[in-house]
Amino acid sequence: MKLWRNVLVLAAGSLVLFACATKPDVYKDIDDNIGVEAYDNALGTIAASQEGKKPVYPDKNLIMYYLDKGIIEYYAGKFSESATDLDEAERLIEEARTKSVTAEITSFIANDNTKDYAGEDYEDLYTNVFSALNYYHNGDVEGAGVEIRQMSEKFAVLENKYTADNDKARESLGSNQSDLPPAKPVNVSDSALGRYLSAIIYRSVGQPDSARIDIEAISGVYAKAPNVFTQPVPAWINEELDVPAGQARLNVLAFAGLSPVKEEVIEMWPSIFRYATYLPSYLRSLEKTQQAHGVIFEAATAVGNTILLHLPSLVSRPSVIDRIEVDIDGTKTNLDLLEDMGAVMTETFNARYSSTRIKTIARTVIKGLALETAAQIAAQSGQPELVIKAAAMAGMVAFDKTESADIRSARYFPGKAYAGGITLAPGTYNVTINYYSGGSVVYSAARENVQVAAGKLNLVEAVSLK
Repeated sequence: MKLWRNVLVLAAGSLVLFACATKPDVYKDIDDNIGVEAYDNALGTIAASQEGKKPVYPDKNLIMYYLDKGIIEYYAGKFSESATDLDEAERLIEEARTKSVTAEITSFIANDNTKDYAGEDYEDLYTNVFSALNYYHNGDVEGAGVEIRQMSEKFAVLENKYTADNDKARESLGSNQSDLPPAKPVNVSDSALGRYLSAIIYRSVGQPDSARIDIEAISGVYAKAPNVFTQPVPAWINEELDVPAGQARLNVLAFAGLSPVKEEVIEMWPSIFRYATYLPSYLRSLEKTQQAHGVIFEAATAVGNTILLHLPSLVSRPSVIDRIEVDIDGTKTNLDLLEDMGAVMTETFNARYSSTRIKTIARTVIKGLALETAAQIAAQSGQPELVIKAAAMAGMVAFDKTESADIRSARYFPGKAYAGGITLAPGTYNVTINYYSGGSVVYSAARENVQVAAGKLNLVEAVSLK
């Protein structure tokens, strides 16, 4: 029958636009090394995995490759290599953004998994933090300051970054756009971590007024995003501006836990179509399958016609670490949570997520519209209603099998940043950073013979991703 032929042609055509997402279990060997702080081994695993016929990071995922490798190199103390790889990641993200701006409307009709991974905004933002730290370790404090200023500039444009993209997607739906969801707002516009690093950099290069602006801005960062910065501003923060003459300031930065990762959510969206929908039995079987794989399936018992949206969702990875202590030659002080990086990531994810959701609705509605049109033509020609519905539903099932959320993302950014500042007499100190879970130390980072000098940036860092 002609309708069945139309269904098969449409389904086959949609398969051209489909590509499977990389499964998270391919990163298991890397994850295992990361979990025991074996960063050199993790880098070796990445290198070995790229030599096979099926590399963990295929060419479409080069941004992921450079982000993951660059961040792990920072953890391993390979600051020059990290700087090179993170610079390349940032370059590729900017290149992808330029392509996106000039792309035609058809660019978002294809499933995102068919395209080169363009990076998330939070990945681009936090790349500047670790690039700045690489510059510091390579002896270029002013270069570190440039990186942090770039981060602030990126935050400034984030809120309206995808407005044009959203407008194009809405226009593609014509009269079907009235029920589209509003874009999610981005309720964070700056980084306390970035401001803190900027302040201590400015202080170290003799620009106290600029340092004061950054320190004072931290309170505003917390106040403007109370859902993200739920902790109080560290009590010691203003001490960064008032280091007594002849004294020195030791700053400690400790990263803990892993950043969120993406998982797929299947959401049901009300459909205006009569024929282009799914059998209840398909929805029930899909729900059962998705739950077995730990995938969220929302509102599977909804009444009425529906379309299925395969969307990415950021899911946190809990950390066992609940306290971090710095021990300086026997004097112990708890570090304060400066920035919940995972919470910032989740909030900034909203900017692109709104665009992704609208595009997914547009793509799915356009596919359904093609089937609905074919079904209506068949109905006008007098074909049986049951046959028409069966064919249209079969087509929607075929289309749904071509859909999957783009769950690609960098996997090894830390989840939280703790910090502290201690005023000391210039000299040499032994510094140990202890990570606690309850009353037990789960990781210790010892830094012996740390030189603390007046009028300079004295920064000690540690990381545990447990």
